Amino acid sequence: MGTESTLRLTATEVFADLNAAQSAVVAHGAGNIGPAPPLLVNAGAGTGKTLTMASRVARLVLAQLEHLVEQGAPKHCVLGDAGYGVETAFRLRLTALGLPYVLGITGQVTVWPPGREPLPPKPRQGPGRQATRLRRGQAADEQHRPQSVKALALELSPLQWYRVSWREGTNQSLRSRFARVRVRAAHRDSQREELRAQEWLLIEWPDGEPEPSKYWLSTLGEDTPIERMVYEAKMRWRIERDYQDLKQDLGLGHYEGRGWRGLHHHASHLAQHAAQVSLLPTHKRKASLMTQ
Repeated sequence: MGTESTLRLTATEVFADLNAAQSAVVAHGAGNIGPAPPLLVNAGAGTGKTLTMASRVARLVLAQLEHLVEQGAPKHCVLGDAGYGVETAFRLRLTALGLPYVLGITGQVTVWPPGREPLPPKPRQGPGRQATRLRRGQAADEQHRPQSVKALALELSPLQWYRVSWREGTNQSLRSRFARVRVRAAHRDSQREELRAQEWLLIEWPDGEPEPSKYWLSTLGEDTPIERMVYEAKMRWRIERDYQDLKQDLGLGHYEGRGWRGLHHHASHLAQHAAQVSLLPTHKRKASLMTQ
C-alpha cells in the first residue's frame, strides 16, 4: 500500500484533530522519498503547531517505512517513544503494513481493559437509518467508559507484577517491576462500528516509586513472554546509544553538505562502518574509533 492509502487512513484518525491548514502541513510533499519542497509555516502561540509538527514527523516516518516494506525489507519490530505511540493512526498503519511494534505512550492514553466495553449502536426508533456507531456510557457508567492506562495500572493486583531483568548494567543487572494486560485502544470510538483488535499494554513500576513510570502498547504475539517484551521495549536505549556513538565517535554530525543525496550517502556509510565496528572485540573497537 502506498502513500495515498496512508492519507486515506489518517484522514479520519489523525487529521480529525487538525484543521484544514494543519492537515495541509502534515500532508505536504506526500509521496516524496527525498525532502519535500520548502514550506513556510507561520504560526503563533496557541495555533496547534506542536501537534501539527508531531503529526508531520510521524507521517514522514510512515512514508519511509512504507518504502522499506515495498523494497522487501524484513518486518522487524518497530520501536518508538510516546511521540509516536500516542498517534493512533501511526499504530494502525504499522499494523496494516504487517509491522509489529512496541511504542511508548503516556499515562493519559485511554484503553478498554478486560471487563469494559462501549455500548452497542443506539436502537432505531421510528423511521430512519439504523445507527451503526459505538457509544460511550455516561460518567457514572464506568463499565462502558474507557480507562486511562495510569488508572488501570494502579488497580492491578500485586500478583500481576513481575520482576524482569533486561540487560547487564555497569555494576549489576538492570531489573524492574513490570505488568501487562490485554487491552483495546479507545481513540474516537464514537466514530467506529467495531472495537479495535486487542494488543498488549506493558507497564513499568520501579520499586520505591509512588506510581508507574512508563507505559507501552505492543502488537507482539499473545504468546510472547514478558521477558521478551521488556527486552524489546528497552532496546530503545541501545538505539539512542548507537545514535550518540554515530554522532560523537564516527562523525554523523560533521556533514557540511547541502544536498539530500550527500547526507544520505554520509549517513549510510557511517551506519555500515558502525555495524562493522560493533563486531570487533572491545579493545580493537576502541582502537578503530580512535583512528577515525
